[in-house]
Amino acid sequence: MSVRTARSYAFLSIGAAVVTIALKFGAYLLTGSVGLLSDAIESCVNLAAALIALWAVINKV
Repeated sequence: MSVRTARSYAFLSIGAAVVTIALKFGAYLLTGSVGLLSDAIESCVNLAAALIALWAVINKV
């Protein structure tokens, strides 16, 4: 896989994580469900992983 392709997938993963966090947090605000809040916070781990993956691709680790 080329670096350009890997970088594109990393950015796509970051975008998906941000959208997922926003949707889950918005649903929490509408419903007050602690389960949705917990899931939104857990999705931050996915965002961190995607950011680390992007860093690794950019720095060719």
